[in-house]
Amino acid sequence: MPAPSPLPPELLPYLADIQPPPAPPLPSWTNLGNSLGTGLLLLALGAAALFGLIAVMRRRRRSPARQALRRLRTLEREWRQGTCPPRQAAYRLATLLRLGLELDSLHVPRGERGHSDRKSLAHTDEWRALLSRLDELRYAPRPRQSLTPALFQAARRWLRTRSP
Repeated sequence: MPAPSPLPPELLPYLADIQPPPAPPLPSWTNLGNSLGTGLLLLALGAAALFGLIAVMRRRRRSPARQALRRLRTLEREWRQGTCPPRQAAYRLATLLRLGLELDSLHVPRGERGHSDRKSLAHTDEWRALLSRLDELRYAPRPRQSLTPALFQAARRWLRTRSP
């Protein structure tokens, strides 16, 4: 069988202009990648903000002054009810002040060399009067004055200002 005859040469230019339809466009991976990247970035920022907020709340909840204020309320309630004797209450009150204000000793403030504001506050008459009352209640065989609610109020004031 003979091979089919080729097209006439005058028809070739017309057939060369016919093209198949274009292929459908491929999915745009660039847009999808941008969307995923933006989503992941927003998710990471949200998670970081959430963890930061949780850390701040934990620090705020665990601050020594806040813990001392909470324990001071308990101590005062026990003292008023008579379940805690005055001498023991004075010892516990002094300990709460020292721990709540983050002092090494009630009489010598922490970082005395570097913090002149703490040093000057620690040597005020009000602070010294509070310490002398606590010392008398703790160490005197027969204290001249008894433990009063005003002493608890003074301790509460020092713990709220967070400086001795």
